[in-house]
Amino acid sequence: MGGSGAQPRGSAALSRYSAAHACFRLNAAPARTIEDATAAVAWTLQNIGKHGGDTKRVFVGGHSAGAYLTLMLGMDAHYLAAFGLKPQQLAGLVPVSAQVMTHYTVRQERGISKFSVTADEAAPVRYADVKNLPPILVLCADKDMPARAEENVYLVALMKGAGNKRVTLQVIADRNHGSVGNNIANEGDPARLAILKFMEAKK
Repeated sequence: MGGSGAQPRGSAALSRYSAAHACFRLNAAPARTIEDATAAVAWTLQNIGKHGGDTKRVFVGGHSAGAYLTLMLGMDAHYLAAFGLKPQQLAGLVPVSAQVMTHYTVRQERGISKFSVTADEAAPVRYADVKNLPPILVLCADKDMPARAEENVYLVALMKGAGNKRVTLQVIADRNHGSVGNNIANEGDPARLAILKFMEAKK
């Protein structure tokens, strides 16, 4: 999920999967981009079976803004509900370096500093105590952008504190905000391997 980014390639494990790469509109209001992303996921859930896919094995993931969209549509049930679907129908979520507080573009629209912490209905962390979420693999970089890794650690801690046993965090060493996503395309990349292990475990 996202405007651009790494396209996984090359491994035998990945050959068992197909990818639906959804882009979002640039310069659209943040709420509209979530709706765009949800529409793409809903189409996949409703149509993948016609193309040889398994409707019970649909994973949603993205990097940076795409990771934020992944969490919002997978944790705030009202987005998929608009299509008669539920987050529980997803096999798993894989956000990579997500912003989990209210997205800074939303804050800037409201005249709030991007470093002023806000967690309202536009924040994935707002839904940390929601029950029956899909399994979630949270990935971030050890040299991520300011406060980004800490946000991801905080989200996972809250979810585990609320009793969620299906959320996992992995901080990828020697990566920054860009490379943690871009390097997923490379054989042997630790984030790539973590994603494959996560998906294989959900059979």
